[in-house]
Amino acid sequence: AQARTWLERVLDLDPSRAEVWIASGNLAVQLGDVTEGIQALRRASELRPDHPPTLAALAAACIHAGQIDDFEQALGAALAIDPDEPTAVR
Repeated sequence: AQARTWLERVLDLDPSRAEVWIASGNLAVQLGDVTEGIQALRRASELRPDHPPTLAALAAACIHAGQIDDFEQALGAALAIDPDEPTAVR
């Protein structure tokens, strides 16, 4: 809970920090709030569309939520940028 509060404060101060959106999205998914996690990871991918680990994290969250089309799109984008991206090929 403290980590989530801290991340929210950082985003309030500077919402352009993609790495904080990534952390926030991953934490939300881990805490079981997949919808919030996907929203945060989508924001991160908008800020860093060329970052395969972000796209792979989004893909993982989408598959967790059963969003197959979104999973395929995010995973395909990650692999198009870097076919050897380790977080996308696991």
